[in-house]
Amino acid sequence: MTALPRWPAELPVLTDGEIVLRYANATDADDIVAACVDRDVAHWTVVPQPYRLEHALGFINEAQPSYHAQSKIPYVIADARTDQLIGSAGIHDIDLLAGSGEMGYWVAPAARGRGVAARAVTLQLGAARLFGLHRFWLLIEAANLASIAVARRAGFTFEGEVRATTIRDEPREHQVWVRSLRP
Repeated sequence: MTALPRWPAELPVLTDGEIVLRYANATDADDIVAACVDRDVAHWTVVPQPYRLEHALGFINEAQPSYHAQSKIPYVIADARTDQLIGSAGIHDIDLLAGSGEMGYWVAPAARGRGVAARAVTLQLGAARLFGLHRFWLLIEAANLASIAVARRAGFTFEGEVRATTIRDEPREHQVWVRSLRP
């Protein structure tokens, strides 16, 4: 039987000097709501709509338990200078035996166009060995050109299309992008 990797006892804080990846906290709630009611976040992600304060508080309160259950790596993205929340980036659908997980992210409107999502994904990839993970995928709506650009910048490769997906009962075409850290 293969031994599972040792999972860090606490979620490590990651930074590149421009952004910080950390747990969400109660002071982030209003910023989370403001970002999740943005029409692009609402359109491209599966966040509940309409998005309310109770959704943000649920997201915040679920972070540590889901991390300790080893089912998610739930980061938010904060500006390194101000610590203001500017996005979310995490890994979910983790399979520790396979060493894999799905990455996801969104960026608040005021922080877009600055490479925030690509830097957040790259930071997570750099820390992946801490969690025993080495294979990742992104499920990106085919029309989401900004997110496809993030995947490319972070070294992901297009693997294929998924046509039978829906978001809020609306059919959408998605692409699967993959990245392996093993040669």
